[in-house]
Amino acid sequence: MLFSIIVPVYNVEKYINECIESILSQTFSDFEVILVDDGSTDNSGLICDEYAEKDNRIKVVHKRNEGLLLARRTGLKACNGDYIIHCDSDDYISSDLLFEISNEILDKHPDMILYGYDVVDDNHCILEEHFRVFDDQSYFDKNNKESILLQLCSTTWLNNMVTKATRRELIDIDSDYNEYKSLKMGEDLFQVIPLIKNCSTFVYIAKPFYFYRYNLSGMSKNINRSYLDNHIIVSERMNNLLIDECVTEDIKISFYNRYVKDVYKYLLRFLKSDISKSEYLELISILDSNDIYISAQKYFDKWSKENKLLRSFIKPSNYSLNKFLSKTVLSRVL
Repeated sequence: MLFSIIVPVYNVEKYINECIESILSQTFSDFEVILVDDGSTDNSGLICDEYAEKDNRIKVVHKRNEGLLLARRTGLKACNGDYIIHCDSDDYISSDLLFEISNEILDKHPDMILYGYDVVDDNHCILEEHFRVFDDQSYFDKNNKESILLQLCSTTWLNNMVTKATRRELIDIDSDYNEYKSLKMGEDLFQVIPLIKNCSTFVYIAKPFYFYRYNLSGMSKNINRSYLDNHIIVSERMNNLLIDECVTEDIKISFYNRYVKDVYKYLLRFLKSDISKSEYLELISILDSNDIYISAQKYFDKWSKENKLLRSFIKPSNYSLNKFLSKTVLSRVL
C-alpha cells in the first residue's frame, strides 16, 4: 500500500463528511484512511463508523480525548502505507493530490513530498494562498537541504503536518510524545522537525492540494501563559535541529530573528491582556535565562529593525508606558 492518510477527529460533525469524501474521491486508489476519534461527544465517531462499514479502506480508532498531538501519534501506529499523510477533519484535499504525489514518488523516490495549501472559508472561497515557497517540482538533497531549513526556521510556510507526505520508515513512530500532550501552540512544527531531520531528499510541488478551513470561532481571543512556554519548547527542538545540521551562520541569524520577534510579540500581547507587573517580571526573567535568547543577543547588530524596536517596548522599566502602547499604537502588530 502506497499511502496512509491519518485524520484526527474531534467534534466535527459539521465538516467530517466533506473531509472524508474528499479523500475517497481521489483519482489514485492505493491508500487507506485512519480515522482517529479522539473521544468526540457529538456524532463524529458514529459518522466515522458508518463510513468504515461502507469502505474497507477506512479504519476507525476510538480513544479517550487527549488532544490533537496524541491523536496523530495513535494514527501513526495504525498505518501500513509506505508514505504517511495527515489531514485535519475540518479541512479537505484536492481529488488529484495522491495521483500527483505518486508520480513524484515513481520519478524521484523522495523521502518527503511537500505541497501548498489555500486558506478557505465555509463557502470554499479562497482567503489566502500558500503554495509559492519554492518553484514547482523543486528537488532538494544534502547539497541544498539548507533551503528547506531556512524556510522552516524563519517562516511558518512549512510548519504544518498536513502538507507533507513522508516515507513511513523515516517517521519517529515509536517515540513517546506523552509528556508533550499539553502542547497547544506549535504542536505541528514540533512533530515536523524530526521528520525534516530524518529525511534526506525532498520534492516541493507548488500547487494548493490542501484546503485549510479558517475557523474564526476556534481562534483564541486570550493570550495564555502556556503559549510562551510552548513556543520555547518548540524553539529548543528547532535549535537542536539546526545544530545537528551544522547550518550556516546566516540561517542561525534568521532563526534568532524569528525567535526574538515571536517572543517579543507574546510579551506585548501579555501586556495587552492586563498581566500584572510581577507576572510580567517573571516572564522577563525566564526569557533572560533562556539559552536561545542569550545566543540571539550576541547577534544584536544583525537583528531586524523591527526586533530592535520591539525590544524597547518590552523593558520592565517601561511597564506602564508599554502596557498603554500595547493597547494603542502597537495593537496592529499583535
